Amino acid sequence: MNANKNTVRKSNCQTGFTLVELLIAIAVLGILMSIALPNLSQMLRRIQVNSLTGELSTSFQQARNEAITKNARVLTCASNSGGTGCASSTDWNTNGWLVCLAIGSATACDASTAEIPNPISRHESVPTSTAVVAGPSTPVAFTSNGGLALGSATITVTITGPDSTSTTVTIQPTGFVRATRL
Repeated sequence: MNANKNTVRKSNCQTGFTLVELLIAIAVLGILMSIALPNLSQMLRRIQVNSLTGELSTSFQQARNEAITKNARVLTCASNSGGTGCASSTDWNTNGWLVCLAIGSATACDASTAEIPNPISRHESVPTSTAVVAGPSTPVAFTSNGGLALGSATITVTITGPDSTSTTVTIQPTGFVRATRL
C-alpha cells in the first residue's frame, strides 16, 4: 500500500512572464504614455489658467464688495516689490496683485493701521513659466457704489505654453466681473 496517495504532484507548468512578454508590455505602455502625456500637460495648463482666472475674478469681486461695505474707494492693482502698494506696471506676474483701501488717494493704497489693515488681500507672484498676467498700469478703482471710478478695465491671463490658452477678465463700468475664454 502506498502511503503517499494523497500527495500533490508537482506540475511542469511555470507561472510568471517571459522576458519577451515583459518587453512587449513595456513597449505598449511606452506608446500609450507618449499619447497620453501631451494631452495631460495641455489639460494641466488649462486648469492653471482657469485657477488664475478664478483668483483674479475673486480679487475684483472682493474689491467691489469691500468698496460697498466700507463706503470707500478700493483698488485692485499690480503689487509693488514690498507688497504694500500699487506699482505702475502692466506686469501683474512679478509681484502679484493686491486689493487695498484708497481713502486718502484716488490711485494709492492707504497706509496700514491697527484699525484698518491694508492691503486687504494680496495674491503672490505667478511664475512666468506658469502664466503671464497682464493688466492696466493704473489701479482698477471701485467706488462706494460698487462701480468703476473710470470706465472699464480688462485683465488678460495667458498660460505660456504651446497651446497659448488665454482668458480675459473684464470689469464693466457697473462693477460686474466677467471671464471670457479667448
